[in-house]
Amino acid sequence: MLKWTIFVIGLIVLGYVVGWQSLEPRAEVDRAWVRLPAVPGRPAAGYLTIRANGSETLLAVASPSAERIEIHNSLTENGRTRMVRLNAVETIGSRPLVLSPGQTHLMLFGLNEDLRPGQEIALTFRFRDAPPATTRARLVAAGEAEPENVGY
Repeated sequence: MLKWTIFVIGLIVLGYVVGWQSLEPRAEVDRAWVRLPAVPGRPAAGYLTIRANGSETLLAVASPSAERIEIHNSLTENGRTRMVRLNAVETIGSRPLVLSPGQTHLMLFGLNEDLRPGQEIALTFRFRDAPPATTRARLVAAGEAEPENVGY
């Protein structure tokens, strides 16, 4: 009887530990790619998908290959499209947040001019609650379509 009681208590404790760990904020980034600028020295645009285990806020993105990275959103008003810089962007629940052309996206300024299509760069994402996440982004030339198989 004592062994059975200890076994059951152990299972209960294990359940709490495993359940508690799964509630820790977590965010993953995949399908990352960057469209290089048509004119050298101009900013590049980055696209990706963020998956979190709950609502999460992306605060900043950095890369050793860029001087700075900003989060932008494209807005269309009165037939004109313009970009607006965002201080942060939030996921809603556990639904993926997709950064895509013509919508919310990254702008990479001061990109290393030695970079070429087909190469990859590292991007590190800083979140409000989840630990930082780093992923690789494939580079494509200006005017090229989204690359296939970017599921890093």
